[in-house]
Amino acid sequence: MGGAGSFDDILGDGPEASPSEPGEPREDPFAAAVAMNAAQQGGPLDPHTAAYVEEQTRLLRLQVKHYDEERRLAIGAAKRKRFGDRLRNLLVVLVCLGVGVVTLGLAAMAWDAAHDHGLVVEAFSVPPDLAQRGLTGQVVARQVLDRLTDLKMRTGGTMRAPGSYRNDWGDDLKVEIPQTGVSIGELRGYLRDWLGHETHITGEVYRTASGLTLTARAGDRASSFSGPDGDLDKLVQQAAEATYAHTQPFRYSIYLLRAKRVAEERAVLVALTGDPDPGERAWAHLGLGIAMGNEGDQAGCVAEDHAALREVPQFAPALVNLLICEMKLGHDQEVMQAAERFLEAQKSIDRDIEPGRRRGTRASALLLKDLADGDYAGAVVRGRASGDDENLVAALAQDHDLEGADRAAAALEPDYFTRYAGLGQAARERGQPAAIALLAKSVSLGADPSCKCSVEILRSYTPWLAIAEARFGNPVAAKAVIATTPLDCYLCVRARGIVATARGGRREAERWFAQAIRQGPDLPQALTDRGAARLAWGDVAGALADARRANAVSPRNADALKLWGDVLAGQGQWQEARAKYDAALNFAPAWIALRQARATAARHQG
Repeated sequence: MGGAGSFDDILGDGPEASPSEPGEPREDPFAAAVAMNAAQQGGPLDPHTAAYVEEQTRLLRLQVKHYDEERRLAIGAAKRKRFGDRLRNLLVVLVCLGVGVVTLGLAAMAWDAAHDHGLVVEAFSVPPDLAQRGLTGQVVARQVLDRLTDLKMRTGGTMRAPGSYRNDWGDDLKVEIPQTGVSIGELRGYLRDWLGHETHITGEVYRTASGLTLTARAGDRASSFSGPDGDLDKLVQQAAEATYAHTQPFRYSIYLLRAKRVAEERAVLVALTGDPDPGERAWAHLGLGIAMGNEGDQAGCVAEDHAALREVPQFAPALVNLLICEMKLGHDQEVMQAAERFLEAQKSIDRDIEPGRRRGTRASALLLKDLADGDYAGAVVRGRASGDDENLVAALAQDHDLEGADRAAAALEPDYFTRYAGLGQAARERGQPAAIALLAKSVSLGADPSCKCSVEILRSYTPWLAIAEARFGNPVAAKAVIATTPLDCYLCVRARGIVATARGGRREAERWFAQAIRQGPDLPQALTDRGAARLAWGDVAGALADARRANAVSPRNADALKLWGDVLAGQGQWQEARAKYDAALNFAPAWIALRQARATAARHQG
């Protein structure tokens, strides 16, 4: 038997001992030995020994009972200790959660305050007699706020995204009511004053010899307006407009535009071009460009759009307006370039264009791009999707869908020049001399000064009248008409080549076509014009080269594919010609002449 201090126990290799807990009952070794000896001998114990054993047995029972009571008490104490520990842990967790919630709440309030750009109109100081009549400082502040809210509503619905404004109030416009004591509202107010960018409007109404004067202050700018007592509403309106002009200059320019106060609008935008923020300067130049375009000054529009792009390169709103103005000037190559830059300016689109306008703006840009690069089938789809009826008419006519062009043109306003242009284009392609009168009416309607579209008419519609005159055997009239158009216009120069071809001047025609191709090296129309003329002159190789090049720059242009098919058909390559006609029909399925050419190729092939 190994004792408590054996080597086995020290080394840890012996049987595992079960140490007793304090108070655990222990048997008497002597009594145990006597009991075991008596059990072995089978005889009765000595009375003294038996009494001793009995006494030990009773003592052992008492120890067991005592141990059991101590064990129960220890277990109870352990349970109470465990419960107390859990309760303390819970309290610690609750305290931590409370601190965390307060911290998060303060952080949220601080973040909200730091991003707060709302408008607060504080109670005005007013004379006692006005206050007694119910025109208290809070009432006057509410009137000013109501006028500012009305101005904000009147200037909504534009392309510009609210987040692009340096100082956008959003929908957080309110009158500040004075509070006493410290509350959540007071704390929020302190944070906004400290971290935020709220616009605070203060002011007073006071009496003068002539009546009343109302002064409104926004930041360091104060505006005062005077009048008799009965003009208080007028004074409030004037103060609201002055405040709006100071705090929201671009929106105020929109208000002036819609109120037809054009000179005032121009002055506000010109002043805004000197703003320290390049973004605001870019929007100011864009606003000036739009105003000039609306007045018919397309060259001024282009100049202002470029000024905006110098302030903010890849400024998507300016790029959209630029391609519109360039289209009206007949600068088709520049339209393509502006459209491509717009499609690359995704960051500006997301930042500067109102979310509900992004899809429509993109569709409009792609529509003009398709018209410029000869993808008329794509332009038809986008015109219908965007509801751009004017450009839809042009797209249908260029896509040789004559019935579609007639329907779309007839749906326009009766005295609108685009209506007669569409009808005239369809009539010209059908071979109807009435096209001349229709196109002439389109030009005359556009020449009306009230239209403010004389530049667009001269560059985008007059050339088609010249082409119609040449088509129906009036070369002298055609030359006189086209001579009125400028030379920095792609369609105008193309038309000169077509008119020269009709007059039999091949060398002159080649010169004009070459000039048009230089103006639009990435466009197919002048190439197909020259290719068709060359084919008529018997220059098959030149016509084929033009067809291939036109197809390379604009694979979806049906005119290039038909020209290519016509060249192949002239060479007797009917199968190859039919393939080109089939490809062209994918983009111009309603083109009657194309269908006839395809049928002819099919007959020869069969």
